[in-house]
Amino acid sequence: MELSKSEQAMRPVALEISMHSEFDTGTISGGEVKTCTVTNDDSTDNIPPSVLDYQAGGPFSNPLQVDKAAPGGTRLEITAHLSDNVAVEGAGIFVQDDCGCGQGGFFKSIQLSLASGTPQDGIWKGTFTFPDNIPKQPTERQFYQVGGSVRDTAGNVEGLPLTGVELIDSRPPP
Repeated sequence: MELSKSEQAMRPVALEISMHSEFDTGTISGGEVKTCTVTNDDSTDNIPPSVLDYQAGGPFSNPLQVDKAAPGGTRLEITAHLSDNVAVEGAGIFVQDDCGCGQGGFFKSIQLSLASGTPQDGIWKGTFTFPDNIPKQPTERQFYQVGGSVRDTAGNVEGLPLTGVELIDSRPPP
């Protein structure tokens, strides 16, 4: 049975279309069968990196304290286990006084380096050393915040947990 031109024009046409940035246009004559396949060529990575583990602390003390009297005492060691479906491009941390607004407004940052593994699944490390002349906070106890972020090669960013660290001096007073 042959369809009239008006019946042919009313016949549904099914296309399978997925995300694509370019389309061709044209006319299909009545009765012609054309196949159109559109594929997704958008390979944009929109998944941020994952923080599998994160630790900040001093090498010879409680993980949340850095003791000026301990060997290497003013060092703060940062370790992060990071992964990404494509690749981690970099990770950085900051150290600031307890509110980012103390006397002198102490704020410093460092980059972490890939210590082992791969950019897709690796251990990133960094060491921050509190300066000897760090401004004394107006309170007896000296608290600092450590935070940061990790970025992948597509520019996706994930924050590192904000951690409190106390800078102590266990030496007896002079």
